[in-house]
Amino acid sequence: MQRHEYYKQMKELARKTRTTHGVVTAAFGLREMRRIYKDEGIKLDLWPHKMKKIRAAYFIEDDRAYVLLKKMKPVEPRLFSLAHELKHHLVDQELARTRRLECAADFSSRSPVEIGAEVFAAEFLFPEEDFVTWADTHLKSRPCGIDDVVRLKRACPAKVSYAFLVKRLERLQYAPEGAFKGVKFQNHEYRMFGLPFYLRYRRRK
Repeated sequence: MQRHEYYKQMKELARKTRTTHGVVTAAFGLREMRRIYKDEGIKLDLWPHKMKKIRAAYFIEDDRAYVLLKKMKPVEPRLFSLAHELKHHLVDQELARTRRLECAADFSSRSPVEIGAEVFAAEFLFPEEDFVTWADTHLKSRPCGIDDVVRLKRACPAKVSYAFLVKRLERLQYAPEGAFKGVKFQNHEYRMFGLPFYLRYRRRK
């Protein structure tokens, strides 16, 4: 099977899985994902130690599926990682019976299995067709700039990261490829809208 067809199938599977579990983009978070894991029979373990090279792993032991998740503070990367591992559970169980599927913290794998999991996770959290409708509504002009990305992130119905948004915007040609390389969007957001209360409180202490 060609890679393009494989990735297309992963997107279709993501949409079907959303329907099966009644996923609503704007109301989907870690609690809802944990419920899906329970329904799918996946045991989730949070890894308390440092994992520099991987962010999560999927493996099967004694016919039980496990996901090992790195402790991460932001919700968005945790949610994406869990969606990524869900694909492995739905598609790659036979492979997982022979070895643990480790997913890199700094994603660089060119393996179709891992890229397919990224494709699945992106479509599962925010289907591309819905994304286009939403982006067209919020963007007044193209190409979009740094300020536009920040405003999109703050208005986004899905719990996704800046990295997710940038990748989607560039791939769908809302912005030139590489246009936001090196941009620290979180710092830019603070400059535009100020520090959130918890950070202001922490600094006063």
